[in-house]
Amino acid sequence: MLNVDVKSYLDEFYSLNLTPPYECDPVVARENFRRRMTKFKDGHRIEVGGTDDIRIPTSSGSVRARVYRPLGAASGDPVPTLVFFHGGGWVVGDIDTHDNYARTLCASTRSVVVSVDYRKAPEAPFPAAADDAIDSVRWATAEVGALGGDPRRVAVAGVSAGGNLAAVAALDARQQGIDLALQVLVYPCIDPVSAYDSMQANAEGYLLSKLEMDWYNHHYSGHDPALARDPRRSPIFADVARDLAPAIVVTAEYDPLCDEGNAYAAKLARAGIDTELLCFPGTVHGFFGFGPDVPSAQQAIRTTCFSIAHKLSRSHEA
Repeated sequence: MLNVDVKSYLDEFYSLNLTPPYECDPVVARENFRRRMTKFKDGHRIEVGGTDDIRIPTSSGSVRARVYRPLGAASGDPVPTLVFFHGGGWVVGDIDTHDNYARTLCASTRSVVVSVDYRKAPEAPFPAAADDAIDSVRWATAEVGALGGDPRRVAVAGVSAGGNLAAVAALDARQQGIDLALQVLVYPCIDPVSAYDSMQANAEGYLLSKLEMDWYNHHYSGHDPALARDPRRSPIFADVARDLAPAIVVTAEYDPLCDEGNAYAAKLARAGIDTELLCFPGTVHGFFGFGPDVPSAQQAIRTTCFSIAHKLSRSHEA
């Protein structure tokens, strides 16, 4: 059963009669998404120690990013660094729509957060976003000292499509011999190929719909079966080994993507990777951005951030 506060949130959301992305062109869908995120933004901006807008060099040129520093970071020891990838199906969303996501992670885990504005489809389809994610993590690990971070505690994190990119970047880091402290995959898009029960059971009425997910997948990588099985597109098909970064995988009971996130967590665990699965009952995709009027979502966010902080603290002691 849906949590009462989540149902109230959904009732308000659907009362707005917003045009779904699959009935728009991508430019209009992006603007609608910005309006939606403004309408349902947190009631206040979460305080951090400071922010800087930068550009990260990549193999294709550079991408915009925003660095968030926790309060008091300048006067203390180096802190963890989280490279964060926003959601939006690789088509919509940016570092501004997900500003409070990054602020939440920064304040709640006391970490430097580097929020990356990777290229979007369909103008820049797969593998553009994956390449930007990989290049951003490689850059951050090389520049962590200048960012004020602890070289032993660099992690990747992402929500939805950003969770996919975080998983891809973690797989690349292992291949490059980069020791990431953690990968945090929040309701990630991991497998567009396999048939999962949650995609059918939660196909509509729970914020993210199957039709919307199909639209995102089409714009990002089309319908080529071989492309869909590329591990940089679908991490579920990657070979994983024990030296992959420890993982926190977060899923929501009424999310079309719930089962594929759970399946990836199980795959990591079977490979001997330290994996924590946080499957939150009674909630839906996108809860990380629901704001203070949805207490059950706030509790799930606190639980997730506590786990991140705890694991990064343990990696500092190791």
